[in-house]
Amino acid sequence: MRSFLLVLFALSTITSAQLIFYDDFSDNYIDDWTQRGLSGSWWASGELVHASTYNNWSGLSTPGEIVLQDCTVEIYGTAIHALALFTRLNEEDTGIYANVSPDLDRARIRRVINGQASTVLAHLSHDFPSEVWYDLKLTCEGDSISFEIYIPSTGEEFDIHALDPDPHPGECGMTTGEESHAQWNWFMISGIAGSGSCTLHGLDTDDDDQGSSNGNGNWAFEESEQIELGIELLNQGSGDMENTFAVLQSLDSRLIVSEPVQQYGTIPS
Repeated sequence: MRSFLLVLFALSTITSAQLIFYDDFSDNYIDDWTQRGLSGSWWASGELVHASTYNNWSGLSTPGEIVLQDCTVEIYGTAIHALALFTRLNEEDTGIYANVSPDLDRARIRRVINGQASTVLAHLSHDFPSEVWYDLKLTCEGDSISFEIYIPSTGEEFDIHALDPDPHPGECGMTTGEESHAQWNWFMISGIAGSGSCTLHGLDTDDDDQGSSNGNGNWAFEESEQIELGIELLNQGSGDMENTFAVLQSLDSRLIVSEPVQQYGTIPS
């Protein structure tokens, strides 16, 4: 059975986490990710993403141009010099960057400005082990930034905090710098959701030969067809759901999602 994963997301007042995007790279495919910052060599093999770059800052942002201001970004990977992630990266390559450097024995939250690592917003010195796996989590909410570091092989946990001097929406992704070889096992984004309660009220499948669809009209996902999905959203909460959008992911590499992000604006209560 071929299936889709549809995730609804909205910004409001009471914080909770909702999964927006996840990739375990099991299909060894990252061609739909977008390179940001300076140039680097990025590829996928062995169900891992690999990077080799001697530049100051090179990254990949998620497919679909998911743009968020308040969110949590998490990766699981290993590196010698710098293992990192970013969020709030706008079109000028300006945003927030958090990294662990086993080579330099430090962790930092920094600003990225025009693709270059810039002002250090928070710093932690520690004898970080090299070539072991790290679970890194970067959370941005308002002007508050939290960077959580967990090292499974040693059981060590760290949490550093900073204030973002210029909170703004942007893309999220993984990154490294001055790295000869880094690799990642998985990547995910969770959103800050709120007081509204949004449910999928209706779902229509259109595979006829009218409009943007192109198929035989039998409601089945078949080879070479172009399918349209129409959804109806219902806000059952006490407040308006603002900046609502949906992310559509295929769980089968044979299905290509041409428009993975759709914006729905405000859905009244």
